[in-house]
Order: sequence, then C-alpha cells, then structure tokens
Amino acid sequence: MTRINSAAVIVLVAFALRVAYDLVCYSLLGPAGLMGPDSAAFLLNAQYLSDGGSLMTVADNGKSGFALDLMPISLLLMAATLTPGQPADPIGYVLVQAGMDAVTCLLIGRLAEFLEPRLFVPAALLAAVNPTQIVVAGLVYTDTPFLFFCCLGLVLFLEWQRTGALAMAVLSGLAWGGALMTRQFIQYWLFLLPVLGMLAAASSRPSVRDLFRRACHLAVMGGLIIAFAAPIALRNMDQFGSPRLSAQSGSHFLFWVVPLVREFNDGTPRSDSKARGDMLFQTWQGEPPPVNPFDSSDRMMEIAKQELLDLGPGAVVAAWVKGAALNLVAPASTISPLVSSLPHDGFYATAGDGLGQKIWNFLVHNSGKTFVLILVVSGIGMPIWLGLGITGFVRAIRRPEFACVVLFLWVGFVLALNGPVVSPKYRLPLEPAWIAFAALGWNTVRHRVRVGL
Repeated sequence: MTRINSAAVIVLVAFALRVAYDLVCYSLLGPAGLMGPDSAAFLLNAQYLSDGGSLMTVADNGKSGFALDLMPISLLLMAATLTPGQPADPIGYVLVQAGMDAVTCLLIGRLAEFLEPRLFVPAALLAAVNPTQIVVAGLVYTDTPFLFFCCLGLVLFLEWQRTGALAMAVLSGLAWGGALMTRQFIQYWLFLLPVLGMLAAASSRPSVRDLFRRACHLAVMGGLIIAFAAPIALRNMDQFGSPRLSAQSGSHFLFWVVPLVREFNDGTPRSDSKARGDMLFQTWQGEPPPVNPFDSSDRMMEIAKQELLDLGPGAVVAAWVKGAALNLVAPASTISPLVSSLPHDGFYATAGDGLGQKIWNFLVHNSGKTFVLILVVSGIGMPIWLGLGITGFVRAIRRPEFACVVLFLWVGFVLALNGPVVSPKYRLPLEPAWIAFAALGWNTVRHRVRVGL
C-alpha cells in the first residue's frame, strides 16, 4: 500500500471512530453527551460571535461581549457551526473536531518519522485509536484544535530544522500563531523555540552566514506569532492597560494550584483551600478587590506565591511530581460524559491522608461502583502504554536526534505547566510526542521478540 493510500485509510478510520463515538454520546444523552464542565461557557461565547458580536468587545460587569480570557480561533470555528438566533447545538462543532483530529493523526505519524523513518503508519494508527483524542474531540472544548496547531507547529519546526527552508519557518510561525490564538497556554513554549533553533543550528558547526540566516528565519517565525497575538494584546492594552493576552494566571494559581498543592501535602479538601483563597483575595492588605481584571490577577498571584512559600518547596515539588504521574495514568474514560454522568464521588472531594490513601478511598469506597469498574477496566492498558513510551524514549535518547530532544522537552513542558492539576484533557497536548515514542518502543519490543524467537 502506498503512503497516500495508507494516509487516506488512517484518516477515514480515525474520522469514523470519532464520529461514531460522537453519535453514540449524542443519541444517548443529547447535547449533554458532548458537554464538559466549561462547555456551556464556550457555547455562549460562540453564540455571541455567531449573532454578530465582536472579539474586540469584552464582557464586563454584566455587559454582553466576548470573554476576556478566551482565545478566538476555536470560538470562531465553533460560531461557524451555529445558526444565528437559534439555540446552540454542539453536534456540528464536534463533527468538525472529528475531521481536524483525523488529520492530526497524520501529523503525529510524521512526528514519529523524525525518530525513525518506518514509524509513520504505526504512530498514525495509534493516534487514530487513541482514547484520549477520541473522547476530547467529542467535547465542546478548545483542546482538539489546539492539539492540531501544536502538532502542525512541531512538524513544521522540525522540517525547518532539517531543511533550513524559509518556507518551513514561515509555515511554522503561522502554525504556532494559530496555537497561541487557540490557547495562550503555549506562550511559554514559544520562548524556547529560538533557543532550540539556534542550538540545533550551532550543533552542525555552520558558517557565520548560515547562523545569521537561521536567526533571520527565527525572527520571521517570531514576527508572525506576534502578528497573531497583536489584536488581542492591543485590545487588552486599550481597555485594561495591559498587553497580556489573559488575566487568568492569578485565579489558576490561587484557586487550583495552591489548593491542590495543599491537598497533596496534607489532605485538605480543595473546596476548603479555595474558600480560604477567596477570603484572602477579598481582604488582602485591607484593600478592596481591584476592578481591573489584570490587577485582580496580579493580586491573586501575589497571594498564591505567598501561600506556596508558606507550604515550602518540598510540598510544591512533591505535588508537581504526583500531578504529573496522575496525568500520565488517568484513563480518558473519566471525562467521557457516558461515564462521568454516572453517579460517583469526585476525586478532589475524596478524603485521604496522603495521595495513596486518597486514591484507595476513591477506588474502593466510592459510591459509584459502576463508574469505578469502568475506570479500572479502562486503565488496565495504561502501564503498557507508559512502558512502550519509556522504551521508545530510551532507544531514541541513545542516538539523540534533535527531534528526540524537542519531543522530550515538549512532554516535560506540558507536565510542568499542568502541575498538580489532573485530567486526561490536560495530558492531551503531550500525547503526540508520547505516541511517537510508544511507536518506537513497539518496534523495539517487536524486534527483540523476533530475535528471541
């Protein structure tokens, strides 16, 4: 079978699996079968855009507008699937996501080829049947378009490093700009790109002219990314006096990171720490909360930093490690509406003296026995999945190609940014790199079995 035929079959298989999953969820649960905790807010903003609203008008103090902390690309895509003036139905958007994610499978196959030429088909097939991709693509979130742009950016960046072509630098800049305008989470990674690009160029002992040319390409790449971000940055500067893309960092740290570090450290329920954080925010230094959302974020971040300092670096590092471990093993079934709608006790609400006891209580003493049974069964394959990924990485690192370094750093970046916040959807961005390593690991194991036989 030719490469084009293989790619076509993989896209069709991936698309069919995602559409079938979407239709099952929709037929059994209606629109709720395609909705997660934040989906209603996304649909409201998409409906606002569909009805003619502007990205430049920010919702504030009850005024209609676009949410300050949302990036526009996914919401514009979502709005295109809605009918103006009619109740929002999510089915059109998730079917579009099914198509995007099917193409993403091919990009993942190409990523794996940078590690070893024969890995396109196995890696793309692994992506096609990847439960995390299937489940998240069936939810009204921004994660699936974000994954598409990240994979495209990684592939084009590695192509640029391999060929040195200006066209690859331009296309890479466009892809990373699309990723940034889907989720601003990526902005910290973008600061690493010029460092990685110049290190890769310098490693081949180039001439000064070649180094200068590569630096110019990276400047073009950065300029395109800045051009994508400029409208949102200028809007925020004009309306709030800050060029930052989002005012979400403070609330994320104060109401998620700090509570989860404390919970991993001493078992304090997140709800208690969240209430404490809100009380501190309202009364910090005897001043009323700021009106400006960026000033509010700064205050929250200041409080969060003090709380983390009080908890100590050991507790913070331990929470990050535990969160990373849980993110790697959490089955995708936990966020599927088919499963999450079943009666069960939430993980964060489960008491326990330490992470081990908390997990034990969640699995053994959970009131939702059916939920736990599905969770355990769907998690059986996770150790194999992790083992294949680790095997592939160990093999790749023995001959450290630039692609291996980039993919390894990408996994570390995603885990570091997520920290102690645990969900399969937060693991999704690292899965392309993990699938590439897992495909290499599978080839390694298969070769050893053949040699042994």
